[in-house]
Amino acid sequence: MLGGPEVLQLEDIERLEAQKHQLLAIEQEYQSTIDRFSKQIITSHVDSLLNYADRCYHRQFITREKPTTRRWNR
Repeated sequence: MLGGPEVLQLEDIERLEAQKHQLLAIEQEYQSTIDRFSKQIITSHVDSLLNYADRCYHRQFITREKPTTRRWNR
């Protein structure tokens, strides 16, 4: 039976689906007829992907923080 950090939580699966959607949207925009909005739309999707990556990167430090002694000494 799986447990611990190896198991993807539902929100992680939903986040992966959102990232997959962003990648598909970038590809569709790139393959479609280029117009004056294409660059802005693609840049917006890439920015969203980078925000997800930044969140994941910083989350590893939040989950590894040592608990404050004040909270545990009550």
